[in-house]
Amino acid sequence: MRRPSPLQKERLTVTKRARGQEHPETADALDNLGLLFQKIGDYAKVEPLYQEALQIRQKVLGPEHPATVESLNNLARLYWCLDPLLGLIAGSLV
Repeated sequence: MRRPSPLQKERLTVTKRARGQEHPETADALDNLGLLFQKIGDYAKVEPLYQEALQIRQKVLGPEHPATVESLNNLARLYWCLDPLLGLIAGSLV
């Protein structure tokens, strides 16, 4: 099973340090790393990354911003992968 490279994880670390914990680019880095873990099926690492990205985007960009909606969609897709019924329930809450 492939793993995200150390450079991909380092991007998140550098972005947090350079831009701050609550910057939209930090949320982007979290989402991107989550997507990589999701593609390799390491679901235990995905949800915390997506949740943190969502929290940042809701706080900084607002609940109706397209990037915030993208975070909600990412979580719904994750839940669908884990359990199709749970994904439908999460999607209906959006």
